[in-house]
Amino acid sequence: MVLSVVARVATPAEFEQLHAIAKGARNETELRRYYRAMLLVRDPALAKQASEIAMSDEIPAQAADLRLPLLAALGDAHPALAWDIFTKNVDGLMRTMPTSRRSFLRIGVAGAIALAAGAPYRQAHPPAAPFLCTAWRRRARRCMT
Repeated sequence: MVLSVVARVATPAEFEQLHAIAKGARNETELRRYYRAMLLVRDPALAKQASEIAMSDEIPAQAADLRLPLLAALGDAHPALAWDIFTKNVDGLMRTMPTSRRSFLRIGVAGAIALAAGAPYRQAHPPAAPFLCTAWRRRARRCMT
């Protein structure tokens, strides 16, 4: 909890310290904890940097399934950035998930990020939102039958 609060209001120097701690994580639990905290940052420039780190090879292959939850964490404070990264990397993000969960994760994460983006984002991107929601609903129905 303290880590999340510190990460949200981090200065560039504090962000770099947190990044160094995350890179030095000794196990997957620490890796998840510290990288997730990095994605909670409220500063837009640091959020962009954190998103680049989350999508980079810095996240080891055995923890590749961590990228999607990291992106969801980013969506709390920066939904438009999270949506942009999600839509650009959806295939790579889904490849790390078990086949049986892919459709539902795609629908859930995309929906959560789009809802968090709020009215300004939907107004700026009107053609995409209704189409994507409709397309994902159809996919979900196919998966459930």
